[in-house]
Amino acid sequence: MIRDENSFAFFVLDEGEYKGFCHGDYFDTFWMSGRTCYISSLITNEKDRGKGYGRALVDHALQLARRERCKAVILDSGFPREQAHRFYEKYGFEKSCYGFELELK
Repeated sequence: MIRDENSFAFFVLDEGEYKGFCHGDYFDTFWMSGRTCYISSLITNEKDRGKGYGRALVDHALQLARRERCKAVILDSGFPREQAHRFYEKYGFEKSCYGFELELK
């Protein structure tokens, strides 16, 4: 695991093989009224999905967020990633907003 006061990154390994990766940041927000954990990357190998590695990654990210006294954990996911959305909702995450982006040229 790589970690500093404002971020973390770690892999899940099984028998020496990488199965997934998670990266996140901590920051203070007005809308959450305190420290928030943002999971910016959460991925498991396609062939290893459904085997509990994603849950292990989220479990560990939540443990880190609790240690940092975060009030919430947030993440975002693109519209086409319906399988990921089902995973997040089954875990207990709720849809809370739309994300918007503006490409800079």
